[in-house]
Amino acid sequence: MCCSKLQLGSWAWRKKRSGFTLVELLVVIGIITVLIGVLLPVLSKARDAALTAQCMSNMRQDGVAVDQYIDDSHGFLPPYLLEGNYPASSGNPYIFRWLTSMYQTANARTWICPADNLQITVLPGEVGPQRGPYQEFTGTQTDVYYSYAVNGDQPLSKNLLYPATNSSYFNPGLALKVQHSSSFMFLFETNEDALQTYSQPSNYFRFNHRGNTAMNVLFLDGHVDSLTFSQMFPNSQWTSDLRSLWFGSDTATSQLLF
Repeated sequence: MCCSKLQLGSWAWRKKRSGFTLVELLVVIGIITVLIGVLLPVLSKARDAALTAQCMSNMRQDGVAVDQYIDDSHGFLPPYLLEGNYPASSGNPYIFRWLTSMYQTANARTWICPADNLQITVLPGEVGPQRGPYQEFTGTQTDVYYSYAVNGDQPLSKNLLYPATNSSYFNPGLALKVQHSSSFMFLFETNEDALQTYSQPSNYFRFNHRGNTAMNVLFLDGHVDSLTFSQMFPNSQWTSDLRSLWFGSDTATSQLLF
């Protein structure tokens, strides 16, 4: 005989122990589940931080374009709409079309936040069409979108840049009228139009960062910071910080005071 009973028993035992038991399999599955539960929040925070950083970088580049315009335009802030004669099909170019085309690139990708789905908010919890595409200012492509809004409460100039046009869309104020450039915001994140005031519905403002509790803001001095809803809007009364944020002056109650 080639094998003893002892050898056969040992071989049979090894053959029987060659796979996982049900208990072992459940333990492994449990460990993997715990690891996924631990890692997912960490990965989500890391992704949020990466998108926030990219959004801030885009806004800083837009801030450079704003500074270049101010230097080239005798101290005037960039207007929301560019005055002039343009084809009826395209109309007066919005700031997100012309500012970056003049100082950066034609398709204005710096105006897009990577955390933004670019959907317009119609009602709370509902979305409408996308914020774009618009035609490029200096090109023929229709590929321009926007994630950011201009502060519609910025101080205005008494002497209109374009006297024949009364609309503040074409007539921005002087940067010198902003008393606190480091606390006055020029661009912030929007769910709706690319020009917003403090009195707009709250769902028009987009808070896509820090777990959807904050938005990125470009200040006139060029720095970018993240602000929460309570930091941007008054609960019951206006503080000097909020006045500076929206109106460029800690004593202003509206842009009509300028």
